[in-house]
Amino acid sequence: MQKINIADIWIPLPEAEAVPVSTIPSSHQYTGTVTWSPLPSGPGGTFIRNTIYTATINLTPRTNFTLQGVQENFFIIEGTSQPATNPANSGVITAIFPVTPDYFEGGIGTQNNPYRIRNKDHLQNIRHRPYSNFIIVDNINFAGQTFTPIPQFNGILNGNGKIISGMIIETNNPFIEYYNWALNAAHHGMIQRNWGTIKNLTLEASIVVHQPTHHYTYVGILTGFNHGQIINVTTKNRTNNNNVWMIDVGYPNSASHVTYAGGITGYNSASSWFPGEITNSKNYGNIRVNRSSNHGCCHLPPRIPTTGIHGKNCATVTNSSNSGHLEFQF
Repeated sequence: MQKINIADIWIPLPEAEAVPVSTIPSSHQYTGTVTWSPLPSGPGGTFIRNTIYTATINLTPRTNFTLQGVQENFFIIEGTSQPATNPANSGVITAIFPVTPDYFEGGIGTQNNPYRIRNKDHLQNIRHRPYSNFIIVDNINFAGQTFTPIPQFNGILNGNGKIISGMIIETNNPFIEYYNWALNAAHHGMIQRNWGTIKNLTLEASIVVHQPTHHYTYVGILTGFNHGQIINVTTKNRTNNNNVWMIDVGYPNSASHVTYAGGITGYNSASSWFPGEITNSKNYGNIRVNRSSNHGCCHLPPRIPTTGIHGKNCATVTNSSNSGHLEFQF
């Protein structure tokens, strides 16, 4: 018989509204069941907020493997609030997890009962539930603080007529799309790539991308790249000072690089399976696109890297307009 020597066991961390696992991923040495205390009591047996959960894992050795000789506290569970414990020669493991985070004010993420967003942290936490549905229940003022973008979104975000203001959008980690081994694109925006529906929202923010390094760079205050529906959205400068740029983006000094910037989206995509749609939306923010020389693949005219609403549009834009100042420096 061979002593079990695989110490690392992975189970997903308890999160509010998540379904608890009852088994561990099996290995060639053992299988295992998981029981939880307290018993998850949310809808459908899900975890609830602000609760400390303990998992008890019972391992069963596979044929030709044994727990005899396994040291005390041998097994490792990632994400626990303290190291997992097990007696010597035993596959009974106790793992205590941190309190389940309160990602949102309430709701369960369905269309009938969306997650409720009231503050900056709630908005940031959309990244943990990108396929869910949300409603903003109060105005949110970032007061010049930085927002870490949401990489992808596939749900419904209902702004509910509220205003997100004072936001500075971080640009250090864009969503990168690889077309092939030689071509790539960077997406910048509050939501870097949107596949869902965003509606009834005013966003007052700013974003600066001075030196794009990718073949294609798409910059939008709301979303860098839109495959979804954008309905009744207004974008504005972060402050009331008209000398402040809502979008300030460099244009690569290269014939093989292109930058597109728009108040709503950098690129409204015409993908056959997810064509972008922009409806009843307006941009009032100022946009500057600049480059030190005038050679490359974008010239003025005929190819303009922004129209105010979008940088590039290959899909549908209806009843939408730009009132922001556009400046090109080539």
